[in-house]
Amino acid sequence: MKHCPPKFKADAVALYESRAGAAIKSVAADLGVNPETLRNWIRAAGVGSWPTKAEPTPVPFPAIPLAAPTTPPRDFARAPRPPVPAPPRPAAPAPAPPPDPHGPHGRQARQCRCVRHG
Repeated sequence: MKHCPPKFKADAVALYESRAGAAIKSVAADLGVNPETLRNWIRAAGVGSWPTKAEPTPVPFPAIPLAAPTTPPRDFARAPRPPVPAPPRPAAPAPAPPPDPHGPHGRQARQCRCVRHG
């Protein structure tokens, strides 16, 4: 990050002020700084027409007479809701069937004839 001396910042703000109608982007390009950096220096110096965070001025509204209500006000209070019943518990899983004596493929398994088991 490049730090600029206060003299350079003041000169940059003065250059911006001296160029009437010049864009910050063009002045920043001439100085070789980022436009946002120059914009921050200008704001810090209090130069330019930047919006302030002042309170907005209240706008007076004309007083309009209200008509008398034609219906009585409704009562928006609700009766308490009944409690929601708990969902039913799932049934216990069925027991696993006994293993097939002939193996998973439905036929009797052959004995292995490899060297290891032979």
